[in-house]
Formats: sequence, C-alpha cells, structure tokens
Amino acid sequence: MRDFTKEQMIKAIDKSGGIISHIAAKLKCDWVTADTYIKKHNLQSHIDQEKESLLDLAETALIKNIKNQDNTAIIYFLKTQGRKRGYNERVENVEIVQHEELDYSKFTDKELQQLNKLLEKGAK
Repeated sequence: MRDFTKEQMIKAIDKSGGIISHIAAKLKCDWVTADTYIKKHNLQSHIDQEKESLLDLAETALIKNIKNQDNTAIIYFLKTQGRKRGYNERVENVEIVQHEELDYSKFTDKELQQLNKLLEKGAK
C-alpha cells in the first residue's frame, strides 16, 4: 500500500464530490486505501465540505431550471420546499378491515328484506 500525505489527500478530495471512488481514481489506488488515508489524516470534514459544494451546485442548477420555466423543476421545488404553503401530495391512510362471513340464519325476515333492498340499491 502506498503512503499518501495529507496534502496529497486534500488535493485528491478537491472536486471529487466527496465520492471516495473518485478520490481513489485520482490517487491511482483502491477504494479501501483512499478511505484508510481519509481516516488516518482526519479528513472527513473535507469530504463533507466537498459534498456540500456539490449540493450547492445542484441547487443552483435547480434554480436555473425554475427560472427557465421547467415544470418538472418547479413541481419538485414546490413539493419539497413549499409544504408550509400547502404544496404537498396528500397521502391518505386507508384502513382495510376484514369482516367475518355473515351468518344469515341469525337475521330476522325483516332484517333480510332490508339487507336485500340495500344490496339492490348498491348494485344499481
């Protein structure tokens, strides 16, 4: 395993998006080696900063698309950021209830007639 200095690691992290496989490719080493040296040199904060920069870039692109009237970008933004103004998809909880099979022998003739009338109305 090659030995990488802290400076070499920081340089490899730059513009990597914080993705370890990209860092490893820049260093011409495997993923495990890159990860080992990130931990050895205590560089997780550099990885986090790189990921935040990538997030900023994505947000900037989203804003650009919104300004260009991209409906998909607009809908995505409203669903994720406009909730407090009521822009969200409503998810309804539906309770599924299993009923036991009815024992019609326990019904009176009058109850059976009423049930038949209700079933006929529902079938129409």
